[in-house]
Amino acid sequence: PVLLILSGMSGFRVKVYRNGSRLEFLPSLVDILQTDDPKGVVSDNEVKVDLCLKNERLLISCNTISKISSDYYRAVNLKRPSFCPFRCLPKNMASEIPQEIKCQGVDVGVALLLESMDHKVLLTRRSQHMRTFPGVWVPPGGHIDKNETLTDAVCRELKEETGVVVKDSSIDVLGLWESTYPPCLEWGLPKRHHIVIYMHCNHSEHSREINKNIKLQIEETDSCIWVSSSEISNTKSDTHKCNDHEIITCSQLVNGGTVEKQMVINHLLADFSKNKTESGNNERISTGTKYALKLWLDKVFSHQYLIY
Repeated sequence: PVLLILSGMSGFRVKVYRNGSRLEFLPSLVDILQTDDPKGVVSDNEVKVDLCLKNERLLISCNTISKISSDYYRAVNLKRPSFCPFRCLPKNMASEIPQEIKCQGVDVGVALLLESMDHKVLLTRRSQHMRTFPGVWVPPGGHIDKNETLTDAVCRELKEETGVVVKDSSIDVLGLWESTYPPCLEWGLPKRHHIVIYMHCNHSEHSREINKNIKLQIEETDSCIWVSSSEISNTKSDTHKCNDHEIITCSQLVNGGTVEKQMVINHLLADFSKNKTESGNNERISTGTKYALKLWLDKVFSHQYLIY
């Protein structure tokens, strides 16, 4: 079976289809794909998939589609967090989810890891008034508009949220992440279900030079930071153990102006807490972003980049 993502089906969101039928809200895509092809299973929460872009349609399958004539082909992994609500959602709780929520289907978003010439990645903090994941650090990204390609969408989102412009010819897919909000059952029943396509792009300028042109979109982001491979080298799993107190500097919007703020990197890399009060009071890099950073590190080291 193939998952077919049709570009711009809803005008504002992209919906996920399987063999011509739209997927409902509840199934975990990782579970579906692992059932389709057990050989592609990496772990309980991760599966190998083939990704193919053809005529603005994105095909995701555990069965090889590399022979399909396409505009883009890549073998990638699809992962979900270990605390994904769909792993342990009892049938009686699933029946309590309103039908209008179930009918939303599975949405698709894009996010870009922008890498500067000095091998740092740009992250932004979601504004506190956002309906999902407020105050969480993520790469620039968002939804896909009608008739947009993946690269068009991620370039538009980057420009809207940060003012930075890149050429889509240098953009590649790192991996896929299955996301749910609320992120765990302790926070309530699932209301949103997404597949996030994490992408990567090299920028020809130093992070200090790019910073001069950054203009944050305060409606969605209120801060930004550059993190290096050495600062996030311990993000290769959902959990992070760090004893140091390395300081990084973030640019934060305050009263219409930008100020610099010192932050401790291991605080940002803290594990997700199911305690909503505790999690809401602590800034952190999202679990999906930590996964994308791990994929970026793998790419960095496989290309034997010079890391500063």
